[in-house]
Amino acid sequence: MNRILLLALSGASFLTAAGVSLAAIDGPVGRDAEKGDPARWYQPADTPQRQHEAAMKEAVAALAEALKECRAPQTGRKECEAEARARYKEDVERARSFITRSTPG
Repeated sequence: MNRILLLALSGASFLTAAGVSLAAIDGPVGRDAEKGDPARWYQPADTPQRQHEAAMKEAVAALAEALKECRAPQTGRKECEAEARARYKEDVERARSFITRSTPG
């Protein structure tokens, strides 16, 4: 995970050095930027099933992002991917806990 943090900090440093303000890239981006955030972002995960689904979406997205960062030439790819997959397993177990805590018995 330290490599990922280092890459993120390096990217932010590069943008600052290049004269790009991080505030300038903050906010909604894309073709629907003028509409603001989608309403689904503000629907609460108020049931164990919704909490599980949200956690699984986060786990999949985090794995994809980590694997993408592992492709950088400076990283030890195998170690980086192994670390990313281990973190994904932990995230999936956390997501499963939302379901198992709500199951009676």
